[in-house]
Amino acid sequence: MLFRFDRGLLLASSACLLALAGCSTGYETLTGTVTVDGKPAAAGVMVQFVPEGNTRPAEGIVDSTGRFTVTSVGKAGVMPGAYKICLINSTESVPKPAGGLEATEEQEAAGIAPKGWFEYQAAVERFLARPPTGEGWIPKFYNSPSTSPLRWNTETDGFEVTLEVTSDDKPGS
Repeated sequence: MLFRFDRGLLLASSACLLALAGCSTGYETLTGTVTVDGKPAAAGVMVQFVPEGNTRPAEGIVDSTGRFTVTSVGKAGVMPGAYKICLINSTESVPKPAGGLEATEEQEAAGIAPKGWFEYQAAVERFLARPPTGEGWIPKFYNSPSTSPLRWNTETDGFEVTLEVTSDDKPGS
């Protein structure tokens, strides 16, 4: 007796098994909104999800409407679990060098940074160490997992985050 191999039946069976078993990568889409003083946060604000358990860190960048979508280690989404949330002010207001931040082919081949790059990096570090204060700016204590009061647990809070802060918030408030 000959055994006949039916490729169509094998593909259909495989598809059914995958559907029953699930094809989850362990990552779920997580989106959200950040507001400061009741208005959308500035474009470029970084939202960091620092794991409190056995998950991976994730982050998103706020757009001009205050919305963000999270990625984790180059993958779309976040692993389910508990997270501390950090908010880091956008550095878009730090002036970039006149020639831009991209190296020319010659600079790249020689391993040379573009003119003004080191000065720009120093200005960004100063900005992040002492961010502006006042309306629309996120207080500095939100930028560290040890001082930010923001927490999120996807298992109890879901996958749509709303973060509302005020520029005059104080640690512990």
